[in-house]
Amino acid sequence: MATFHHDGDVVRMWLKGAPDVLLARATRWITEDGEQPLDDATRLTVADTNAAFANDALRVLALAGRTISTVNSTRPAI
Repeated sequence: MATFHHDGDVVRMWLKGAPDVLLARATRWITEDGEQPLDDATRLTVADTNAAFANDALRVLALAGRTISTVNSTRPAI
């Protein structure tokens, strides 16, 4: 599921979904130090943690976001 939020000259898009699906498409993640590149070691840690929760019959949802500029956009504003 995705939601879109207009904020001045940008649209903020938020997605929720299966961790493996969103993790495969992600390039960055947010830590307590701010936004960081998502490296292979971190991907593996997240995937392993998700698998551990699944083994305990727990469902995990991931959250991903993107900011999209509306400046010079060819699409009409919503």
